[in-house]
Amino acid sequence: MTKTTVWKQFYFLLIILPVVISSLVIIGWLFDSQIILEYVAGDGGMKFNTALFFFLISIILFDNKKKFLPKFINYSILIFVASVSFFTLLEYRYEFSFTLDNLVVYDRYTDLYPGRMSIGTAIGFLILVSGLILKKPSIRRYTVVAQLFFAMVISLAVITIISYTLNIPIENKSTFIETMAVNTAILFLLQAFIASLKNKHIGLFSIFFGNLQGSQILKNLLPVIVLIPIIFSYILLILLNNSLVKTDFGIVLYTVVLIIATISSTAYISKNLNKTDFKRKKLELVLNETNASLTQFKQAFDRVSLIVMTDIAGYIIEVNDKFCQTSQYSREELIGKKLSIIKSSHHSTAFFGNLWKNISAGNVWHGEIKNKAKDGSFFWVNTAIVPFHGADNKPSGYLAVNNEITEKKYQKI
Repeated sequence: MTKTTVWKQFYFLLIILPVVISSLVIIGWLFDSQIILEYVAGDGGMKFNTALFFFLISIILFDNKKKFLPKFINYSILIFVASVSFFTLLEYRYEFSFTLDNLVVYDRYTDLYPGRMSIGTAIGFLILVSGLILKKPSIRRYTVVAQLFFAMVISLAVITIISYTLNIPIENKSTFIETMAVNTAILFLLQAFIASLKNKHIGLFSIFFGNLQGSQILKNLLPVIVLIPIIFSYILLILLNNSLVKTDFGIVLYTVVLIIATISSTAYISKNLNKTDFKRKKLELVLNETNASLTQFKQAFDRVSLIVMTDIAGYIIEVNDKFCQTSQYSREELIGKKLSIIKSSHHSTAFFGNLWKNISAGNVWHGEIKNKAKDGSFFWVNTAIVPFHGADNKPSGYLAVNNEITEKKYQKI
């Protein structure tokens, strides 16, 4: 299985997972299934509107890849999601209801604001939708801003997920995330990540998906950056909640242990990078020595041979000084012209037909050719034409190495 195939399957899974979860929650609300809502909607209870919006945004994200919906439908869905989210925030702000929370189903499980998505959820949808509207590959600055919006949604989701992971009590959470379900945060994380993948080589996320050394270092450090603070924070909270350490000393202990762990992990990664860098420098040294040898070889070769390079159509792309000297044409006069510029009409059409048949098939051709210089004089060369092969293993150009044998030919005559 190729890397591309694995990536496509992973991408499909990222898109389909929010569809499955949101669909189950919608079914749970429509059929009043407490079992589905208990196990799928999450601890905070994903509301019907929330699940519906995740489902609609999944359609948008899938359409961004397949392009089966008209643009006005996409924008209509996004504007609908943004409008309901905005009016939900107004309901919280001014303590009244637009009756948006229970339009389709009535939430009989929640005492305070039944059916209403949390403040954090409404904010998350507003930011996510803003990013999807702004995301235009043809306008780079819009895409960069969109990537920033997706990063904000990911940050909001990560804060919520870590709060649940560390068992932070609801009363100790920030107001805007205190009632957001953990499953809601996971779907925000997935959808913002999927949205950012569309233009992953532009803006904020480009560093994560690059192939240069800086990107590789970040990818190696990312698990350390994410996991170590979470693990040590969890341990610290256990110590504090059980009064095993005092708060101020716990913070000092946490800081010292985190520094040591981070330095140790970074040192391990740096050690591996040093090994790679050592191999690279060693390879560079060998390469430089090889290049020096090749340069000397080329200089010696240029003194005795006429060198010409052409593309597959026979247009000259490079010649050496000896070729210019013998043909009496300058480099500027030759480059871009066909080799027929030095044709003498001595050889038959069949002769050159056989030559091109051989080299077009990727074979080396060897023979003697009579050419005509710029002043009308003739010169003979013993020629070897070597095809260059491209990625498809077909000829992409030709190198002709010519040794002048004019004097030898006329001596025979």
